[in-house]
Amino acid sequence: MAEADDKAISTGDEVISQELLDLSTSEAFSISEVDTLLCVRPVTVVTLVGDAHSGKSTLICSIYDRFLHDVFADRMSCGIQTIVALEKRAHYERLDSGMQTPDTARTPLSEGLQYFHFAFTSLTEPYHREDIVISDRAGELYNRARGNPELVADLEEFPKADIVCILMDGGRLADLEERAGAMQIVRQTLRMLTDTKAVNLNSVVQIVTTKQDLLQQAGDWATLDGRLDVFRKKLNEDFGPRLKSLDFFTVAARDPTGGLDRAFGVDVLLRSWYGQLKSRNLPSISELIAVTEFDKLADRFQTWEHRDA
Repeated sequence: MAEADDKAISTGDEVISQELLDLSTSEAFSISEVDTLLCVRPVTVVTLVGDAHSGKSTLICSIYDRFLHDVFADRMSCGIQTIVALEKRAHYERLDSGMQTPDTARTPLSEGLQYFHFAFTSLTEPYHREDIVISDRAGELYNRARGNPELVADLEEFPKADIVCILMDGGRLADLEERAGAMQIVRQTLRMLTDTKAVNLNSVVQIVTTKQDLLQQAGDWATLDGRLDVFRKKLNEDFGPRLKSLDFFTVAARDPTGGLDRAFGVDVLLRSWYGQLKSRNLPSISELIAVTEFDKLADRFQTWEHRDA
């Protein structure tokens, strides 16, 4: 069960107070707060890329919903540090929202870059904790960057990413008039990221086709499925050699009809994120600069402990 009040973070033999990390509001993390978390424990950083309405927020909310209710993707939740932010995003999926059909709040451009945090533990190794943070940014900015690649340099999420996850909008794919455009967006995004070196031979990149429920309802589903297969093979030929890996997934994070399993395919995607950590040259907690008098006292206390040991 998710815990809103995860008071401490374990880093091997030591436990660091959550209050000392200043991550206790349960709102979405800023990039500086992600840096703080990275200083004290290994965290897999996932960057979601996709245009507006492609399904970024819905995907994040589907992961949250599954871990609220049950074991999912061979893991159980052991602490969600951004639970208030996730509750706000998931509100329109709930009965008490008053909505007639489930929905997910869209990410406004004004909110900038945000991260949502999850912590899991394995059923077979209950003392082994894995942390994942997933980025969310308004899709309009990625749209602008495709037209002006110079903007990519300002997108701070890419240098920090262990996994770059590009969403292909299944709703647009299901529409015969929108289909070619949806595929072209993914291709242009990959070209933009490789040409600007935002992703490179060290990058794990995933193409995630969303809204599988709508795809299967398309009148030409069999033809579309074959076309998607050809499209993926061509992407792999053109961009695979420029990346560490390029993999493909299909999900239906929310199927209002109930025709597909709840969070269809999301478990497979989530399993692929486990353990995808790249080496980072980050300072340890003992190397962080003490600013407040309390920090300085704690630093002196740590020094005395090491001296007397």
